[in-house]
Amino acid sequence: MSRSGFGGNRGLSGRTMTSGRHRRIAAGLVCLAAIFFGVPRVTAQSLTGMTGLITIPTAEMQPDGSVLVGAGRVHREAVTVPDADHHVAPFYAAITFLPMVELGFRFSPQIGVDRDALGDRTLMARVQVLPERGRWPAVALGAHDFLKSSGSETRRYNALYVVASKHVAPLGVPAAVHGGYGTDVIDAKGHQFVGFFGGVSIAPHPVAEVMAEYDGTQVLVGGRITVRGIYLVGGLASFRYGLGGMGLRWRL
Repeated sequence: MSRSGFGGNRGLSGRTMTSGRHRRIAAGLVCLAAIFFGVPRVTAQSLTGMTGLITIPTAEMQPDGSVLVGAGRVHREAVTVPDADHHVAPFYAAITFLPMVELGFRFSPQIGVDRDALGDRTLMARVQVLPERGRWPAVALGAHDFLKSSGSETRRYNALYVVASKHVAPLGVPAAVHGGYGTDVIDAKGHQFVGFFGGVSIAPHPVAEVMAEYDGTQVLVGGRITVRGIYLVGGLASFRYGLGGMGLRWRL
């Protein structure tokens, strides 16, 4: 269904090297340990259109009734999905309600491909099953690209995951740590966030934050500026390939 260009695998069936597994397991353990032992509170919106860091989802939720619209651009080398040979220009919308549910929808057209006017479509949903309380992190369940019309071809970027988030500010600097685990048990052509993923964000100024994450396949670093509901985000995948975007948030 979608070809978003965020997170996920390149569909390489032979990716079974022990060293690769060890790196993913180590990254996940570090992130999960950090959640429970704390590091410096910020709420962010990812380039996928859902609440998260640069691309990965988190267990944070926007205020009840929040609506977001945005757009971005991702370098083709940062598009870690099957058959990624063009830059991608995603645009999206999301809404938070109840207030523990977030729903989003994204179009991901490939730049320079005339037949790909709207691109692949992705429906996304997250539910916060546990709020953050005391020493315990918030926990959320998420699913992306879980609908199909015929065969697995329409689910190119499926994701099914659990993620936890913890905030502390021991030195007075808001920050957050996130760690999650995703699975590829659903039949689909491609998957996102398989195995351990996680990241950290620090807000040295009320309108600015810096971020680093591991999406299950690569490391991304970047930053975000938010002023009066308007945000700009940018970063590098694998410390080389650019991605960025902007969006608008408001409350109903």
